[in-house]
Amino acid sequence: MAHPLIEGKSIQKAYGLQVVLDDLSFLISEKQKIALIGRNGAGKSTLLKIITGDEQSDAGKVTFHPLARVGIVEQHEMLPDDKSTLIHLEQKSDKPEWVVRKQASLFGLKSEHLEKAPAHLSGGYQMRVKLVAMFLLEPNILILDEPVNYLDLQTLLFLERFLQKYNGAFLLAAHDRTFLQNTCTTTFEIERGKLTTYKGSVEEYFEFKQLQLEQQLATNKKFSKDIAHQQAFVDRFRFKASQASRAQSKMKHIEKLRTGISKIDSALATTRITIPSPHVVAGTAVCAQGLSIGYGEHVVADQIEFEIIRGQKVLIAGENGRGKSTFLKTLAGRIPALQGSFKWWHKANIGYYDQKTETTLISGETVVQYLTRMAPSDASGERILMMAGNFLFRKHLRNKLCRLFSL
Repeated sequence: MAHPLIEGKSIQKAYGLQVVLDDLSFLISEKQKIALIGRNGAGKSTLLKIITGDEQSDAGKVTFHPLARVGIVEQHEMLPDDKSTLIHLEQKSDKPEWVVRKQASLFGLKSEHLEKAPAHLSGGYQMRVKLVAMFLLEPNILILDEPVNYLDLQTLLFLERFLQKYNGAFLLAAHDRTFLQNTCTTTFEIERGKLTTYKGSVEEYFEFKQLQLEQQLATNKKFSKDIAHQQAFVDRFRFKASQASRAQSKMKHIEKLRTGISKIDSALATTRITIPSPHVVAGTAVCAQGLSIGYGEHVVADQIEFEIIRGQKVLIAGENGRGKSTFLKTLAGRIPALQGSFKWWHKANIGYYDQKTETTLISGETVVQYLTRMAPSDASGERILMMAGNFLFRKHLRNKLCRLFSL
């Protein structure tokens, strides 16, 4: 029988009037591989922070059983910039250099990466450093908050295979359904503050959830039809003495049927993302010749030559740290090219999304203030509010501070 590792009882957490976690209880045992799913803001990271002790619950408690050795990967952990990655990992794990280098090599961290400060590595390599630091502690239960963010395909597949073979337990919060499906055998879902647990994969859980909904709808429809039939008799005969007892009996039956109708929550709202489809005129969208990209004297890639035709959809692939983000920042005009040239179509209107958009947030700024600052100068207030509504920022959320939202 699997031994229990972590247990939560009656966990509650609210931020002001917003109840995020409402009387959650759970048990994680040895070798359980759990997918923690839910919408942005549903409370996944909050629950993980309560488990790891980074945040206090308003009520309830989390108990760690004696066998639990917890390994944590934090989504927003700030890595140091004043020491090398090697020294950081040695100090974090209290392991000798050869052990650190061996574990780091499994995640593609080479000498060149270990010599740099972890804060100076790309987002993908920073996540690798966090994973290596965790595994060096030899845990038997992992707490993973969005570990696949910024990972390149090669590392993501490595982590997927590692977790498939991992002999311990883990609780994994992520939005990548394929990754969750390939690694997890139990599903926890947080929705409307409640926790649902299901012994099965994510896809099996969604099928089960849909089947439950269909059964509830069918039962409600049957009960509603029966109620209408019984009510018709009551309305017709309730004041006739000869049928009064039968009408009274049917009224009691109607009340019983009504208690059997399941309350079905309305579907949660979804975002409405409208991407304009401009008229595409044949020709070149952007082309480059002898392009060299990088920072200062550090050349990330050079002799880049390409042409993208208007209307094409292009994927930029490559390992972490190879220059994908640097390439896009250069094309978007965020950083200058080191050498060579590139040219956009004279009517090109460029939209740029940075993987670290949170760096553009200003402390103390509300949603409306941020959107107004970032919007084009000719954007009307009405359009800004409409766009906010499309992304589910209703009236009560528009004046909320951006830093209080989940990423």
